[in-house]
Amino acid sequence: MRGGATPQGRLIAALISFFLALGPVALPPVVEADSPDTWTLLTAPPTLGESPIFALAVDPASGAVLVGTGAGALYRSTDHGLAWTLVIHDRSSILTIAFNPYATGHVLAGTQSDGIWSSTDAGVHWSRDLGSPNVAVRSLGFARSFGLAGTDHGVLINRGSSWVGTGLEQMRVDALAVPVASDPAQIVVGGDFSRNGEQLPLYQAQDAGTDPLTWNLMKPPDGATGSVAALAAGPVKGASRPLLLGTSTGAWLSPDSSTNWTAEAGLPGTDFNVAVFGPVWNWYYLASDGGGSVNGGLWSSGDFGATFKSFQPPVPTVSAVAVSSGNPPELYVATYRPADHAIMLWSYQDAGGAPNPPTGGVPPVTTAVPGVVQPPIGHTNPIVARLEGPEGPYLAVGAAGLLLIVVALLSGVWRRRHRRHPV
Repeated sequence: MRGGATPQGRLIAALISFFLALGPVALPPVVEADSPDTWTLLTAPPTLGESPIFALAVDPASGAVLVGTGAGALYRSTDHGLAWTLVIHDRSSILTIAFNPYATGHVLAGTQSDGIWSSTDAGVHWSRDLGSPNVAVRSLGFARSFGLAGTDHGVLINRGSSWVGTGLEQMRVDALAVPVASDPAQIVVGGDFSRNGEQLPLYQAQDAGTDPLTWNLMKPPDGATGSVAALAAGPVKGASRPLLLGTSTGAWLSPDSSTNWTAEAGLPGTDFNVAVFGPVWNWYYLASDGGGSVNGGLWSSGDFGATFKSFQPPVPTVSAVAVSSGNPPELYVATYRPADHAIMLWSYQDAGGAPNPPTGGVPPVTTAVPGVVQPPIGHTNPIVARLEGPEGPYLAVGAAGLLLIVVALLSGVWRRRHRRHPV
């Protein structure tokens, strides 16, 4: 036997060198299904941008999760946020997503400047809605017979063919809810600023089947001032639906579709930018970004506001919340850390227990700003991202060398067999 490495030895050495060059590969976190009431940091979609996530929704039928980013990307996950598939790459930030509770699989997404996108298969395929104007769409809602969109220039309505304006053109509509969905539907909207010096820019209309609608200023709840940031209508109970109102100065609940209001006294005095109902009528969630301070958080009530529970999110600045229809429900929460612009997605299975912090802790504050240098669009696989990174050329050279060694090895094996068994 001649000295030196054998072809097999050279192949093994080359394989070891190639995979060492890849370096450590970060695997996605695993959601512990048997660990309820525990915060879990989810895999981040590849393209987040630098602004907080405001668009987050869960399909009530399949449980698929949709998230829209400030970079104009919309992702879909069917495994509780472990992996994401790019389904829209738009030129404009995605500001809101909403599933239609009266049509399975129908979902809308509103953008900063590229109108409204729609899907009829729970977010797998999308198309831009013809006729939707190029205005910022900040809120979406549904009655049984039409869709609604709150924009920077009033309210749009779609009765089945196209989107048309239906009033409040001078108002930026940040929040929208439909407490009465059957004809004649009741629509409630709220704004970020008043048109005529109102104490609270909160309006309602009763659909008469013609546009524009007639909007009436609502009497605000006692103590409610400033701007309206969140509205949500709950499940039907009797002849009406409960209505949640989040403002820059607190939160209020109406058990009868906005006729009477009660202040949510068990909550801290802060702004509330998210309001979401859970799977049953008296179960709901309120969240705050704290105005970018540590005063934000996430709270819930399971007894119609008699008591509240704090979930102690790992990052207190909460920008979006979506709730699954399961029991116990799965919460998906987007947070934004002003110190380093870190955008994070979390999951939490609300089984009613005391909240547990994430097993791996919270990523430390960095000086780098996420969103400036990121993996290419659509690549969630860390190996693919590494191959297309700055080390890609070296790995390509290594792969080429590995291929040559494999060819030489196979050639040597063929020659030895040919010498032993000549034709």
